[in-house]
Formats: sequence, structure tokens, C-alpha cells
Amino acid sequence: MQCGQRNPETCDNFMCTDEVWAACPECLCFLCFLHFNLRDDCLCHNLAFNLSEIPLDISSSASQYQGLTNEEERNNEDEVMPLMESRRGNFENQASLDTRVEENGDQVLMATLESKQSDATDSLDIPEHLEEASLPQESADNSQLSPESFQVDGERALEVPEQPKTVKSRNQLVKERRNAGYSYESEKSKELKAARRFASYETSCEKCHFRGLSCNTFSCNTREAIRSAFYDLADLTKQREWIGRHTEQIQEKKSRKIRKCAYFLPNAGDPCIKVRVCKAIFVGTLGISERQVKTVLGKKRPYGCLEGEGRGGRQTSDRDALLREGVKRHINQFPRQESHYCRANSRCEYLSEDLNPEIMYRMYNSSTEGTEECASLSLYRKVLKKMNIKFHHPKKDMCPLCETYRRGNPKEREEIAGAYKVHIAEKEKVRELKSLAKERASVDHTFVSAVFDLEQVIYLPKSPQSDIFYKRRLSNYNFTIYELASKDGWCFLSHECETKRGSCEIASHVHRYLNSLDERGVKQVVFYCDGCVGQNKNSIIPTMLQHFIGKAKSVESVTVNYFPTNHGQSEGDAMHSVIERSIRRVKEVMVPTQLSTICAMARLHPHPYHVVEVQSRDIDDWKSVGQQKGILRVRTSEGGQTVDWKKFMAMKVVKGEVDSVYFKYSHTDEEFDVIRTNQTRRGVEEVTEVTPEPLYRNGPPKLSLGKYQDLKALCSGTTPAVWHPLHQAFYDKLPHY
Repeated sequence: MQCGQRNPETCDNFMCTDEVWAACPECLCFLCFLHFNLRDDCLCHNLAFNLSEIPLDISSSASQYQGLTNEEERNNEDEVMPLMESRRGNFENQASLDTRVEENGDQVLMATLESKQSDATDSLDIPEHLEEASLPQESADNSQLSPESFQVDGERALEVPEQPKTVKSRNQLVKERRNAGYSYESEKSKELKAARRFASYETSCEKCHFRGLSCNTFSCNTREAIRSAFYDLADLTKQREWIGRHTEQIQEKKSRKIRKCAYFLPNAGDPCIKVRVCKAIFVGTLGISERQVKTVLGKKRPYGCLEGEGRGGRQTSDRDALLREGVKRHINQFPRQESHYCRANSRCEYLSEDLNPEIMYRMYNSSTEGTEECASLSLYRKVLKKMNIKFHHPKKDMCPLCETYRRGNPKEREEIAGAYKVHIAEKEKVRELKSLAKERASVDHTFVSAVFDLEQVIYLPKSPQSDIFYKRRLSNYNFTIYELASKDGWCFLSHECETKRGSCEIASHVHRYLNSLDERGVKQVVFYCDGCVGQNKNSIIPTMLQHFIGKAKSVESVTVNYFPTNHGQSEGDAMHSVIERSIRRVKEVMVPTQLSTICAMARLHPHPYHVVEVQSRDIDDWKSVGQQKGILRVRTSEGGQTVDWKKFMAMKVVKGEVDSVYFKYSHTDEEFDVIRTNQTRRGVEEVTEVTPEPLYRNGPPKLSLGKYQDLKALCSGTTPAVWHPLHQAFYDKLPHY
């Protein structure tokens, strides 16, 4: 090939002669498949081509453009650079590529790819209709089009997901080759065993025709076809079933034992017809040993059934039962936690939230190390699941009435349709009232709407040590009040050696909060809470409210609205979630005083929670106040309704009516009914004012002896969970029986 000429069918990259695959999208050089995918720099392209095409008198070529106008320069460029075409279409009006090289320290303008473009245009014979179709439309904007916008002939290719390839072990491959009759390498001796599929046949049997056998009727081709069909099964169980169908045990007349066996082969004309042959022909045709036939005969059961494979698998003996009992004993060492009040009917048992199956299994594994056989993690999980053990409370209590209506049959739904309708109306009405109260509280500073609830029990000490999960721990209570408009939160913290969590404790916390609102100049207060009878919905709360409203300076009315059962919508749950998340972040929480700091710093914006450490002297005996005032002696309201404190859905006390309690049995009722607690029977002296006394007059609550010993055990030993002397002294001084 002469200088300046080259074959455009080869790659333009330096020292490459491979076939052209496509053109470079930047410099338009023809590249092979390898260099096109490498995405090399354009300086590596067309070196062998351009260096041979550069004119020797570069300066004269470059100087002829000097002094020309823009129009003359464009005309000259049109003459020098013709239209470029490639295998992928016509690149009309594309800017030419200017290449600069350094020669003698100066940068000069290199010649364009004129000859290469002309060679490419001459060498490609593109039909006119294809050439027109390849021209891009400059005005069309295809950036926003989808694949469905292009009209093509044919159908879209179906996307077939790739099937994962299964990797077989060497023993499995050897087994498959052996069952299929091919040669294989023995697993034990590593010897190459011959292929039984291609073994030689016994050609004749001279004495069989005297015994009435038809061995000579089978030709070599027939026997070869039978053997091929036998080994095509490629499964030991199926091959044994085939042998079992073509063998039959015969009992001799003069003996009780089965001494003979008849062998059959399928007829060549009709495979359903079996022809009796001798043992040598049967074994030789199949290419098997007599031992295989004896094995099948030994596995035969009545009615033609074969015994299953006894090799391999996992032996399920008394070993599993012993392991399960050991796992159950270990799980029963963990104390169960008390469920929340309306979750008491749950069939699950709850362990500490700090536990999970992995932690429990590690503790089980360390306890059985060196003493007995250890169960696997999967078996441990199965036992946990069978025992119905959970590690956290249900996220939301399910309403039995709603679940029955949703899952029941048409007859059951028809029976409870009326109750369900009233139930849903109560739920929607109380949520509507709460939403309106929240909006009013955001604009009226003399009106406060709040929710209160008792958080789930917090157990201390909290530590990652494993010994702590086997012991009973100190219960801590957190009663929270959350204002809907200002988003202020109050935490009333105590533990079981200071207070309990009954209705007198709840009433004392609310009374303390109401006193703070009275000092702020609030006039109206509306509470929302759940309908727990033992804590919120009873006669003790209205007794406290009557006592408060009689001495309040600015508060004019206090209303308590109860959520329907299992349909509580309390913003205080978010407050509980923030506190619980903060506790989980701390690895060790030893004493209740540390819990106060965690609750106070659980939220920083808009401002931290207010924490009140409650002591036993802060709890008043409101139950005795109600008994002295005779509030339970009132059986009928002024409207003639029977008074049932457990069925109240709303109640209200108003300043100036100290002895009156307004109530509703339904949120949908427009008016309140009223109870006059100053109406006494004959012979009963009317009590005007009662001062509440402390509830724990005889001392704070005490721990049981077993729980106290568990807490003391956590403070002793070589590696105690409670190691600080001050923390140990706290648990040592706890009152107990």
C-alpha cells in the first residue's frame, strides 16, 4: 500500500489490523471491537494513518488560510473536507477534527482526515434508502421518548430471568454416573470402575430350554435395549422398583422357607408381557450383581411394596427430645415480664426487650459447654416459637369487636352490626373532639388540652451482662402527661419501693399537674386518656377533681374524655417511644436516678421533658376521701340514669359546683347528665370538706424476699452486674419482707 493510502476496513489505532467494528464518537476514527470498548484517548487513534498523510510543507498549508474572510474560509473548508460517512450513518455538517502536534517546539495546525473520509466514503456502498434512513433529524428531540415511541417490525424480546446454576458435589456426580451405568471413580479406592451399561452379554443359555425358560428368545439387540432402558432411569430407587417388579419369590411345597426366585424380562413385542428367564440371563442383561437382586428381595414387603432407603438422612431418636428438654429448661430460667393492662389476654409470654434468640443461644451455649451436648441455633429458635415466647409487646392492641366484625361470617356480623356501628361512632367522635380541642389550645392560652398515660414498666438495672436476664429486677413506673398544643411533656417517675401504679397514684400525679396549670392562669382543661378501669375510669378521679376545683384560683372547669376500648389515639405514645429509644442507646442504667436524667434529655427540641421524681409521701389517699364524702352512695343521676362509673365516656367538674359531677355515657350525646354527691341518705351526716391523707402512712411498699435476693445477687460475685458501691448500697437498702 502506498503512503497516504490504507484499507478503511482495518482499525485506525496504532499497530492494529483488526476488522473495523464502529467509529469513535469523538474523532470519527474507525476502531475494532477491542479499542472501541477500551475508550482510549483520541490521541491514540489514527497515528499510523495521520502521520503518513501529513503534508511535508505544513507551513505552506497552514499559511494559505491566513488573510481569508470567514465566508472564503468556509468555502475552502468545504472543498478540503468532504461529507463523511461511516457504517453507522451520515455525519453531515459535523465539525472537523483539528489535530495539533509539536514540531521544533512550535504548535502547528495538522491536516484534517480528508483522505480517510474519502476512502471511507468510496469503500462503503450504502443504498439510498438506507442512507436516508440513517440521517439524523436535527429538529427532533428524542431525549424524552420511550422505547415504545419507535415504530419497528417484529415483537419485543421476552425477558427470561437467568436460572441460578446448581453446583453439584463430586460425590453426587459420581453417584449419578454410577446409577446411569457409566464409568466412575470409586470414592474409597479411587479406582476407575468400568461402565456397566456397555458390559458384555451372555450370548446363549443351553440348558434353560429343558426347564421351560425362554432365555434364547432374547437377541443381543433386545437385551441391549432392556439394559439401556434400565440405566436410563438413573435412579437407584427406581431401578430397585424395576427389579422388584421383574422378580418373584417362590415357596417350595415341601419347605416353609422361600428358597427359589423367578426372574422375568419384558417381551420385545409387548413390554407388558413378562417372559421368565434364568438368573444368569437376568443379571447379565442388566449388568448387575447377584447382591443387588438379594438386596431388593430383602426389601420387599407385602403387596409388592419396597422398603425405603435406610442410608443417609438424619437419625431422629431420643437425642432430639433430650436436647429440646434442655432448651426448655434454659428458657424457663428467664423471668416473664408483665404485659400491659389490655394485653393481659395475649397468649404470648414476653421476655425482656434486651433479649433476642441469638443472645439467649449464646448464653445457653456457654452454660452447656463441656457438660452436655448442645442444641443448634435452629432448634433453639423452634423451641422458642413453640413455647410462644416474644421479646416485645404487641405494637397495637387489637379490638375484639372490630376483629370479629372484620373476620366473622355474615351471621356473626349481622348480630353485632348495631354494637359495631355505635363502637365506630364513639371512636370517630372522640377523635374529632380531640382535634378540635388541639386547634383551640393552639390559639387560646387559657385553654389546655392534654393526654396522659402510663408507660410500660422499665426494669432496672439494665446491663449487657448475661446474668442479669436470669434475675428479677426493680420495676420503674413513668406516668406521662403531654400537652397537644405546646408539646410540653411531664414525666412522673417512681419505682415499686416508692409507689404502686393504682388509681390513687394516677390521681395524685394529675392533681400535681393541675396545680401547676392553676398557677399559670389556665381556665379550662380537657384531658384524653384510655379507659382502664383500675387506673383512670373510676370514682377516685372525680373525687380528686372535685377537691381540686373547690380550691382552684383560675381553673373554671376540668373535663376528662375516655377513648373507646382498644382505640386509643394518644400523642403520648410518641413520648414513650422517644424515652424507650434513649434508654436502649445507653448500655448500662443501674439506678432510678440515672433514669431521670435519660428521660429529661430524651428530647431537646422544642424543649426537654419535665421530670418529677415521685416519692411515697407525694401520693394521697383519694379513695378514703371518696368514702368519707359518700360519692359511691349516689346510685341515680338527676336525669334518672343509673350511675355506673365504669361506663362513663366523659366527665366534667365545674367551679362553683363542688358537689356535682357531669358525665356522659356516649360522646355522641349532646348534653351532660349530672350527679349530686351531696345528696345523702337519712342518718348519714353530710361531710363538707375532707383533707386527703398520705396513702403510704405505714411506710412505702416492700419487695418480696425472692426479688430482693435476686437484686442482691446482681451486686455480688466475682463480676457483679452492679459494681459501683453507691449503686450496691441503693439496692441493699430497699425495703423488703
